[in-house]
Amino acid sequence: MSSARSSLRVGKLQRGHLRPIPWDPRDRERLARQQRRGIILATVATAYLATCLLILGDGPPLEYRLGDRPSRDVVVKVERLERIDPVRTNAAAQQRYEAVPPYMVNQPTPIVQLTNTLKSLFDTLAETPSYGDLNKETLEAWKALDPSTFATIKRLTTNPDDLAQLRNLVDRFFEPILKRGILGPDALPAGEQRYDRLLVVTHPVTAGSGSNANATFADPKATGTVPDPLVSSPTRLGYKEVERDLVTPESMARLNGKVHVEFQEALARVLPNLDAASETALFNLIASKFATAPSLKFDPERTTAARELAKNDPKAEPARVILPRGSVLIPGGQTVTLDHLELLRLEREVAQRESPTASVVSRLISIGILVAMVFGMMAVHLQLRHGDVARDPWAVAGICLVTVSALFIARLLSWEPHDADLGVIAFAAMVMSVAFKPSLALTLGFGLAVLTTLIRGGGFDDFLVIMGGLSAGILTLDDVRTRTKVLTVGLATGTGFALLSLAVGLANNQAVEVIASECFWRFIWSVLAGLFLGGTLPLIERAGGLVTGVSLLELGDQTHPLLQELVRRAPGTHNHSMTVATIAEAAAKRIGADALLVRVGAYFHDIGKMFKPDYFVENQSNGRNRHANLAPAMSTLVIIGHVKDGVELARSNGLPQKIIDFIEQHHGTTLVEYFYRQAQKLEKERDNDGHTQISESAFRYPGPKPRHRETAILMIADACESASRTLSEPTPGRLEGLVADIIEKRLRDGQFDQCGLTLRELAEIRESIVKSLTAIYHGRVKYPDQKSA
Repeated sequence: MSSARSSLRVGKLQRGHLRPIPWDPRDRERLARQQRRGIILATVATAYLATCLLILGDGPPLEYRLGDRPSRDVVVKVERLERIDPVRTNAAAQQRYEAVPPYMVNQPTPIVQLTNTLKSLFDTLAETPSYGDLNKETLEAWKALDPSTFATIKRLTTNPDDLAQLRNLVDRFFEPILKRGILGPDALPAGEQRYDRLLVVTHPVTAGSGSNANATFADPKATGTVPDPLVSSPTRLGYKEVERDLVTPESMARLNGKVHVEFQEALARVLPNLDAASETALFNLIASKFATAPSLKFDPERTTAARELAKNDPKAEPARVILPRGSVLIPGGQTVTLDHLELLRLEREVAQRESPTASVVSRLISIGILVAMVFGMMAVHLQLRHGDVARDPWAVAGICLVTVSALFIARLLSWEPHDADLGVIAFAAMVMSVAFKPSLALTLGFGLAVLTTLIRGGGFDDFLVIMGGLSAGILTLDDVRTRTKVLTVGLATGTGFALLSLAVGLANNQAVEVIASECFWRFIWSVLAGLFLGGTLPLIERAGGLVTGVSLLELGDQTHPLLQELVRRAPGTHNHSMTVATIAEAAAKRIGADALLVRVGAYFHDIGKMFKPDYFVENQSNGRNRHANLAPAMSTLVIIGHVKDGVELARSNGLPQKIIDFIEQHHGTTLVEYFYRQAQKLEKERDNDGHTQISESAFRYPGPKPRHRETAILMIADACESASRTLSEPTPGRLEGLVADIIEKRLRDGQFDQCGLTLRELAEIRESIVKSLTAIYHGRVKYPDQKSA
C-alpha cells in the first residue's frame, strides 16, 4: 500500500514537472534587453574592425596627395629605390612600334601581263621589216622604242633561236621582280613614306612548312615566315623584306641601279656578247613600262597589328632607373603628379619590406587604440546623454553603417586631387544631423573628422578644417522644415571649409593658387553634398525610418486621409486630438523637446477609436452609454483595444515609427481605473467575505511605457485634457490641482522611468499645461440678458 502511494506521488511529481512554467514579464523584458545589447555590441565590433582595416589600408598614408605642392624637396628615405622608368620604357616601345615596316601584299598579275606584253612586242618587231613599217599604236604604246633600239632588237631576233633567247631574258629578269613586286605612285600613305624598307607578304603557310615556302624565294637571307598579326598561331605568312629602291619604278629604271645590275646579270647569262649601247637601249625600253605594272598594295590592318605586337612585346625588358638614398623624388614647389605618387607608393612598399615586424605591430596597435578611443568617446556620450539612441539596435546600426560607408568611399577618393572625399564626409554628417539631435550629431561628426584625418594621413590642420566645416553644417541643420534648408546647410558647410582652408593655408605659407583651389573645391563639394541630400532625403527618411520637419508638416496636414476619416467617424475624438495637440505642443516648447513631432503625434494618437467610436465618451452625443450592458472586463478590452487598432491602422497606412510610438505609448501601462473600480465593486457584492480576486494587470494597458520625452508629454496632456472635462467648475486652482495629481500618479506608477524626463522638466510641463487649460476654460463676462446654461 505504501509503495502504491509512493508511486502515485512520484507520478504526480512527474506530471507537475512537465507542466510549462509561465514566463514572468520581467524575465521576458530582461531577455529582450540582453538580446538588444548583444546585437548592439556585435554591430559596434564589426564597425570597429571595418574602420581599422580602412585606416590600415595597404600601408601608411602617403605624405602628399595629387595636386599638392611640397614646400621642400622630397627625397628618397630608403637605401635604394629601383623603379621602371616609364618615359624610357614608353620611348623604347614606341621605337619598336615604328621599327616595323609597312606590310605590302603582292598581287603580281600586272607584272605577268607586262612580261607577256614584252614578249609580244619582240615577236612583232621580229616580223616587222623596218622601223617605218611599225603601226601607230605600237609606237604610241612604246615611246622609248626609237630606230636604234628597233635595230638592236631586230638584230637579236634574226632567227627563232635568238628570239627564244630574248624571251628567256625577260623571264629571267622579271623572276625576282615578280617576288618583290612593283610599288605604284599612290600605294603608300603619306605617313608611311619615311620607310626605306617594305615587308612584302607573299602567301600564308602553316607551321612546319616554312622550308617549302622559303624555297620559292630568290634570296634566302631576306626570306622567312612571320606570324600573321591578324590570325592566331599556327598560321604564318611568307614574307620578303625588300628595299624600297627595288620596288619603286623610278629607282628601278635608274641606270647602274640595283635593278639595272640584276638586268645585266640576267643578260650575261643569256646574251653574253651584247654590246653596252644595245644593253642600255634594251633596258630603257623595258624600264619604261615598270610604272604601268604596280603590284604592291598597302595592308593597314596587318601593319597596325604587327606594330602593336612589337610595341607590347612581353619579352622586352622595361627600362629601369635606380635612385639611391637622398635622391630627389619631388622638387620643392612642384605640383605632385601621378608619377610622383607612384614613386611615393613604391618607396612605401620598399620601406614596409625593409621595416621590422615590430614596427608593423606597433602601427596596428596604435591604430587600434586610436579607433577604440574614438568609438569609446562616442559610445559614452550616447550612453550618458542619449540613452534612447544607445539602446536602439537600429539606431546604432544606422550610425555604424553611415560612418563605415562614408569612410570607405573617402578611402577610395583619398587620392583624388580636389578633396572629393570631404564632400562624402559632409554628406554623412548631414545625414546624422537629420537623424539625431545637434549635440549627438556634433559628437558623431567629431569622431568622423578624426577617423577621416587618419585615413587621409593629415595632421591637426587637416582635422581643424574637417571639423570646422562639419560643425558649421550640423549646427545649421537643426530642423528641416523646407526642402531648401539642405541647400543652406551645404552653403554653410562649404563656407566653413573655405574659411578654415584659407586660414590654414595662410598660416602655412602655401601658394595662393593652392589655397584658392582648396577653398573652391571644398566649397563646391559641400554644396553638392547638400543638393544630393535634398534629392535623396525622402529615400533616407523611408530607409532609416527618419522623420524630418518636412515630413511632419506633410503628415500634419488636415487633409491627410486618416485625419479626414477620423473627422467623419469620430468627430469628438478628432476635436479631443486637436486640443491635446495644442496643449502638448506648448509643453514641448517649454522644455525644449520636439514640439512639431509632439503636435503631429497628438493628431494621430487616438485614430484607433474610429473603429468603435461610440464606446468613447467624447463621441456619445445622444446620452446612451454603450458600456452599460457590458462587464467591466469587456469594456476594458474595448478601451484598451483602440491602441492596438491604432497601431495596425498606422502601419497599414505607412505612418513612420516615431508617430506609431505616440499611439503605442500615450497610455503606457496605466490602469483603466474606472472599470477596475467597477470590477472591484461587483466582486465585493458577489463575495460575502469581502476578499476581491480582481487582477490589476488585466485592467492595464499593454504598453510600452513612454520611451521619449515627447511621448511622455503627450501622455500627460492627453490625461489632463480628458480629466479636465469632468470638472464642473474648471477654475485655475482646480485645474492646477488636477494636473499635479495626474503627473504625481504617473510618476509614482513608474510611467516616466524610461523617457528621461527630469523633475524640473515635469514641473515646467505642469505649469505649461495648467496655463493652456486655463486659457481653454477661461471665464467670460455674463451679459444682463444672458440666461444661465
